[in-house]
This record gives sequence, structure tokens and C-alpha cells, in this order.
Amino acid sequence: MADNDQSSGEIVVLVKVFGGLREITGGELAKGTATVRLSGEASVSDVIGAIAAQAPMLAERIRSGSGYLNVLLNGRNVRFLAGMDTAVFDGATVSILPPIGGG
Repeated sequence: MADNDQSSGEIVVLVKVFGGLREITGGELAKGTATVRLSGEASVSDVIGAIAAQAPMLAERIRSGSGYLNVLLNGRNVRFLAGMDTAVFDGATVSILPPIGGG
């Protein structure tokens, strides 16, 4: 089993962007996925900061809360965890989804 000690070394997090949100991203994220490398302990907020260079509009929408975007960590909505302060770990997946409606 891998050592998940975040206090030293680098962690790699997979970021996935779905739906029309890809249109406001650049770089790898425009294809739907990108990897983010962070050092030490990190949070969802750090992941969003790392993608801000290639997706500034997306990062701003997430930070401001506009558009009711869903941010998931390994399938769990971070709203029900520690929000943007939710800790991430090596091998985690952060998914960003547009609002889903139905009727």
C-alpha cells in the first residue's frame, strides 16, 4: 500500500471538468482532465489555485460560488466535507461539474 504521508514530497491529483465548463478552460483541462502536482499538505482550494493559470474563469466561478458548481473529491461533494479546505491526497480525483437540473 502506498504511503499517504502528505507532510513531505509531492502529491498528484487528477482534475476532471465536465460539460460546458470545458469551454471556459484551457490547456489540458479543455480536453476534460489534467493532473496537478502539489507539494506537502494540500486542500481542494490549493488544487483550484493550481488550475487557475489555465482556467482563470473556472477558478473564479468556483471561488465566488457563482453558477452553483459542484466540486467533488473522489465522488463526494466537498460542501458536505470541509468545503474548499477539504484535504486532498496523492491519487485523489477532484471533479468539477456544472449544475444539473431536471423536471
